[in-house]
Amino acid sequence: TSHAEFDVLIPDIECDKQVGADLDNDGDLEVPYVENLELPCDTLFPFTLEYRFTVTNTGETPLLNVQICDPELVADARAAGLIVGPCALCNDPACDGTGDTCAPLPALAVGAPPATATCRIRVPSRAAWEAFAARDTDGRPNHYSNVSTAMANVNAAAICDRPALWTQANQ
Repeated sequence: TSHAEFDVLIPDIECDKQVGADLDNDGDLEVPYVENLELPCDTLFPFTLEYRFTVTNTGETPLLNVQICDPELVADARAAGLIVGPCALCNDPACDGTGDTCAPLPALAVGAPPATATCRIRVPSRAAWEAFAARDTDGRPNHYSNVSTAMANVNAAAICDRPALWTQANQ
């Protein structure tokens, strides 16, 4: 008879996107990170939004080439006249909205602390805010939402670090 055993390791990744507000543009968030930001009615312009993207390896395999991607955020902000930066999604300091969709993150070992990236967006006026809120096509005024995703490659070396256990009994 022969006998083979193998262990299937399952990769898994989770991402979380939150936003906070720096109402006086001093670099500190007066409204901490939340999933659904509601600003006070008396919020004055300009103010700054800070998006925080968090990626966690929740699987059983190490992850390489980890990225957080938000294909619309920078382009929507720039098209509405908002000022973007610093922003990890931008592929160069100009952050002109061309190809500014993904932020590279460090490799994530199993059980490693989450990796984060941020993107600051300054809202200079009510008109700019309204233009930004209209870009997501949800039909809700004074509301902006979109989707971000996390991507990574599985470190195959960690999965195939030894051959399957194989035994054969001679009869």
